[in-house]
Amino acid sequence: AASHAAPRRHPMAWVFAALTPRLGIAGGGGAMIVMIAIIAILAAIAIPAYQDFTLRAQVAQAMPMVDQVQDAAEQYVIENRSYPETPADVGLPEAIDDGPVSEIRVIDGGFELTLRSDNHLLDGKTIIVSAMEYEDGSIGWDCSGGTVEPKHRPAHCRPAP
Repeated sequence: AASHAAPRRHPMAWVFAALTPRLGIAGGGGAMIVMIAIIAILAAIAIPAYQDFTLRAQVAQAMPMVDQVQDAAEQYVIENRSYPETPADVGLPEAIDDGPVSEIRVIDGGFELTLRSDNHLLDGKTIIVSAMEYEDGSIGWDCSGGTVEPKHRPAHCRPAP
């Protein structure tokens, strides 16, 4: 006579059985632990992404000052083929009391804008705006220099890969 044995229970079935709510309130504890783990994983992904987003937004607030520097200095650079001695020579302030930029300096490579932020990852970081001459004699501007991390810059101010 043939013997028919019942199939063995899969080991994962024991895990699922342990997480199944039974025996009142304490039986559903496993499901609560799983829910807490899911929330923790989502938070671990979302919080750094949000922090990067806020830093990018603060750098974007400084970009109108970058445009102002370019507009103010363009005629001077075209006429003199050099940078001015001070920002005041092109009508720009050296120190700014409020806003996302605290200082503008003229350096060998162009204009250095120092950022102001309540976030220590951005406060005191710099964006360097430098002029470049094209073959046709026109002037273009590059804002990829400085100490602001590339991932926090607008796309047109990131260094080429």
